[in-house]
Amino acid sequence: MSYICNVSGVYSLDIRVGTEHIAGSSFTVQCAGGEACPTNCTMEGLGLAGTNTDDAGAFTVVTRDEYGFLRDQGGESSAFYLALTNEAKWYKGTFPSMVDIRGKAHELEFKPKDNGDGTYTIEYYGRKAGSYYLTVLLSGTHLRGSPMNVVIQPGRLHLPHCLFAGEGTQACVAGIEQSFTICPRDEHGNDISAIAHNAIRCEFAPKGQTQTMEADWSVGPVTNPPDGRHRVAYVLKTATQ
Repeated sequence: MSYICNVSGVYSLDIRVGTEHIAGSSFTVQCAGGEACPTNCTMEGLGLAGTNTDDAGAFTVVTRDEYGFLRDQGGESSAFYLALTNEAKWYKGTFPSMVDIRGKAHELEFKPKDNGDGTYTIEYYGRKAGSYYLTVLLSGTHLRGSPMNVVIQPGRLHLPHCLFAGEGTQACVAGIEQSFTICPRDEHGNDISAIAHNAIRCEFAPKGQTQTMEADWSVGPVTNPPDGRHRVAYVLKTATQ
């Protein structure tokens, strides 16, 4: 005697001879979902639109079997693959999962978390800002909706990665305007000049001291032609080192 259960769940199994239950009937039977079918799996979450280079993008994968029924167990976190690419080409007339991914694949760290109930929380980290296609594969096959457009925004201002240039970084004359340029960068070296204007602050202090000096300063817009540099002008009131 054999049977096939197409829908996962807990069932009561009656086995009778005629109208009489056999010994032990009814039986409690748990029917687990079948293997995950990538083209039936779905994704949801804000991370499917993108993230920034400082923070993880996160989304949830809901796995389903070949019949479209939800799975209620995990165990497949090692079968996921994520990538960021510049180009994706759909072949006309083919099944939606038949997608050719082209272009340079950019570094992408990702962490799939098995929630133990057939769902997976995936966090990914894009370090190079830009517009990409996010590819999500399970056992080598695209999940439904993959690849999708995502935007990786630059992160927050990170001074150790900023570039400074100009005489104003070395010397000045009290009462006379001096200047230098700054190329704002985030922690991963991405240009953030378009959003960093209000984040740039200047303070001046004598060498070896923390007490700031009185000074007038201003941060100009990105230089023309645009090259990612802001011009910072300042006038010190007092001569010092």
